[in-house]
Amino acid sequence: MSSAVLQLLWGAVVLAAAATWALLAVRLGRTDGRGSASRTRGARSARPGPGDWGLVAAGAALLAARGGIVAALAAASVVFVQDRAWGLALSAVTAVAAVAAIALRLRVGPAFAGGAAVAAGAELMLVVVVGAPVPLWAGLAVTAAVVAATVVWAFVRLGTGRRPLAATIAAATVAVAALAAVGVGVVGRGALAQEGFQTHGHGAAPGTAAADAVAPPATPPSIPVSQLAGEPDAGAPRVSVVLRAQRQTIDLGAGAAVEAWTFGGLAGPAIVATEGDVLDVTLENVDVEAGVTAHWHGYPVPAAADGVAGVTQDAVRPGESFRTAFTLTRPGTYWYHTHQRGSEGVVRGLYGTLVVQPAGGQAEDVDVVLPVHTFGRTVVLGDSAGEQRTTAREGQSVRVRLINTDQQPQRFTVAGAPFRVLALDGADVETHEARDAAVEVPAGGRVDIGFRMPQAAVAVRAAASGTAAMVFATGDSPAPAAAAKDGRAFDPLTDVTASAPPDAATAAAIARAAASGGFDVDETYALDRLPRVVGGVPQYAYTVNGAVYPFVPSTVVGEGDVVRLTVVNRGFETHPMHPHGHTVRVLAVDGAAPASPLWLDTFDVGPGEVWEVAFVADNPGIWMDHCHNLEHAALGMVMHIAYRGVSTPFAHGGPAGNAPE
Repeated sequence: MSSAVLQLLWGAVVLAAAATWALLAVRLGRTDGRGSASRTRGARSARPGPGDWGLVAAGAALLAARGGIVAALAAASVVFVQDRAWGLALSAVTAVAAVAAIALRLRVGPAFAGGAAVAAGAELMLVVVVGAPVPLWAGLAVTAAVVAATVVWAFVRLGTGRRPLAATIAAATVAVAALAAVGVGVVGRGALAQEGFQTHGHGAAPGTAAADAVAPPATPPSIPVSQLAGEPDAGAPRVSVVLRAQRQTIDLGAGAAVEAWTFGGLAGPAIVATEGDVLDVTLENVDVEAGVTAHWHGYPVPAAADGVAGVTQDAVRPGESFRTAFTLTRPGTYWYHTHQRGSEGVVRGLYGTLVVQPAGGQAEDVDVVLPVHTFGRTVVLGDSAGEQRTTAREGQSVRVRLINTDQQPQRFTVAGAPFRVLALDGADVETHEARDAAVEVPAGGRVDIGFRMPQAAVAVRAAASGTAAMVFATGDSPAPAAAAKDGRAFDPLTDVTASAPPDAATAAAIARAAASGGFDVDETYALDRLPRVVGGVPQYAYTVNGAVYPFVPSTVVGEGDVVRLTVVNRGFETHPMHPHGHTVRVLAVDGAAPASPLWLDTFDVGPGEVWEVAFVADNPGIWMDHCHNLEHAALGMVMHIAYRGVSTPFAHGGPAGNAPE
C-alpha cells in the first residue's frame, strides 16, 4: 500500500476514533444523569453497559490501527510520522486514562472519554495545520489544550451532578478555543521557521535598501551574487539574442488566438547554438507591467545569469533592459522563461527554447524542437494547436526534443515507428527501443526521442490535445493513427540502461559518498499543503518543512560539498522539483535505486513518494530550489541552496516588485 493511501486511511481512522470516544462520553454522561442517587453518590459512576464496553473496544482497536499505520509510514520515512507520533502518544495516554476511569466507575470517566475524543481531534490538527516537523512550542500547546479540556470537563462534571450537558459544552469550548489559538499561532506566523535565504550570512551589503528591508549584513563581508558572472571567452563565437517581452495577440493555429505575453512571438526566439559558443542576451521589457527576467532552465549558468528576481537581479520593468553573457559548456535541450511572477508570466507565454548542439555539430539528419504549452484550454505543440508537417526522407535519423513548459506532467505519443529515448534533461541516455508507447515529461522537464524514418509517416502527438501533432513524412503521406495515450509510458527509473553524467569527477564524488554514506550536507525536505500566511494573506499554502517562502531556511553548502537531499511528499499532488544551477543524480525513489545512474534537473515527486538525490556543489551562488508547478511556488514551495560566502543585494518585493516564483 502506498504512503499516500496510508495517509488517507490514517485520516479516516482518526476521525472514526474521535467520533467513537465522543459518543462514549455522551453515553456515559447520560447514563449517570438517569442513574439513581444511590448509584451516582460520591465518586462512583453508573455501571457501563455492553454498548459502552463495545465503544471502548472500538476505541482501542482504532488506536491500535493508527499505531500500525504510523509504523508502516515510518518505514517509508520518519517525515510522515513526526507529527502523527506526537498525536498518537497523546491519544494513547488519554485512552488508557479513559478506560481505567470507566473500569473503576469513576465519575470522571465521561470526562476522560471526552479527553480521548479531543486528543484524536488534536492528532488531526497536528497533521493538517501544524505539519512536520512539529515545533516544541506547538506540540506542548496542543497537549496543554487536551489536558485543559479534560480537566474542565472533569471539574464541571463533578460539580454539576446530573447535568452532563454543561460539562460537555464547557469542555468543548475550552478544547476548541485552545486548539484554535494554537492554529492561529501557527498559521499567523506564516512559517514555523522565521529565517529565509536572506539570513545565514546571505543578506545584502550594509547600507543598501535590501539590507534594511531583509536581514543583517553578512559577517565577514561576502561576495554579492551579482559579481558571479563568469568570464566568457572573448575569442569564442558569439550568439547574440534580443528578447523583447511584450503583450501581443498570437495565432495558435487551428483557428485559435490568444492575448499573450511573449518574448517576441509564440514560444519566443528558438535559440540554437553550439557547445563552446558565448550566448549574449539582451532582455528588453516593452510593456509587461509585472516585470520580467530570463531564467535558463536546467542550464549551469553562472549565478549572476540565473535570472531570478529578488535573488540574482531585480525584475526588469517596462522600458528597462538587462544584458548577460555566458559560455555554453554543455550540449542538450533546455528552455528559458521569466522568473518574475512566473505563475502568471510563464503561463501567459513568456518562454522559449534553447538547444545547444555538441561541438561536432548536429548529430541527426532532422532535428525538431517541440515545446508544449497550454493557453487556457488550447494545447500548443511547437507553434501550433493543429497538425504540422516536417519533411523527412526514408532512412534519415530524426531527433525530437520534447519540452514541457506547463505546470503539470505532459504525455506524448509516437506512432508509425519504433523509437528510443536519447536524452533526459539534456543528459544523453541509452534505452531499449519502444513502439506505440507514451513518453511522460515532468513540468519543466525535457525528453529527446529519436527514430529512423520509415517509408510511411510518423506522428508525435500531445496526449492532452486532440489536434496538436507533428507529422514527419515525405510529401502528403497521411499521418498514422494515434498511439494509445493511456498505454505504458517510458519510465526513466527502470528503462534507462546508461546515462552520461555532467562530468566524471562529479559522478565519482557522488558514487563515493553514496557508497560510504559520507555526504558533506544531508538535508530533508517535507513537502506539504498547510494553512499559512503567504504575502500577508491567509492561504492554503504549499510548504517546505512547515514553512513558506521566504521563511524556508536555506540549504547552506560550501564549494566542493557533496550534498544529499531527501524529498518527501506528504501531500496528494505531484511536485516537479527543480534545483537551479545543478544537475542531481537520483539515488533512490521509495528506497529503490534506478536501474542505471540517472541525472536530472527536474524530477516529479508523486503523492507519498520519497526521492533521494545528490549533487556536487560546484557552482557558487544562491540558487532557487522549488516546485516547477509555479502555482505551488507562488503559494510558498520555494527554498534555496546558498553557498557560504555569497550574499545578494536584491530583496523580495521592494521598489522592483520582485516576486520570484
